[in-house]
Amino acid sequence: MNYPTVNSTKAMFLFVQNGKRPRNREEELTHLRAYLLKASNCPPEIVDTCAKQMATLIRGEKCILIPVPDRNGNTDRNYFLANRIAHFADEAEVQDSLTRCQWLSHRKTERNAH
Repeated sequence: MNYPTVNSTKAMFLFVQNGKRPRNREEELTHLRAYLLKASNCPPEIVDTCAKQMATLIRGEKCILIPVPDRNGNTDRNYFLANRIAHFADEAEVQDSLTRCQWLSHRKTERNAH
């Protein structure tokens, strides 16, 4: 497929970080699902629930979903999620085009400081 270049990011829900303010019930569910999606043992039902919700934002749009590598450079979980989103959206395509060859030393230092 040949797409025009358009840079846009869409978010299904507001993600309220820990300590910013108390979360309401919907925000707490969003927070829990976000962390579950990162887990290798995330139930497929959770992935599909999230994918269906995310697909509503892009349904009918020609778009490319690009899985982002995790902190270890692996795209497996995000690739699986992107494929499920594409399954529920009409015209989405998945391209696993990002890789992280090595850990960024300054990010590792920041993580260890917290």
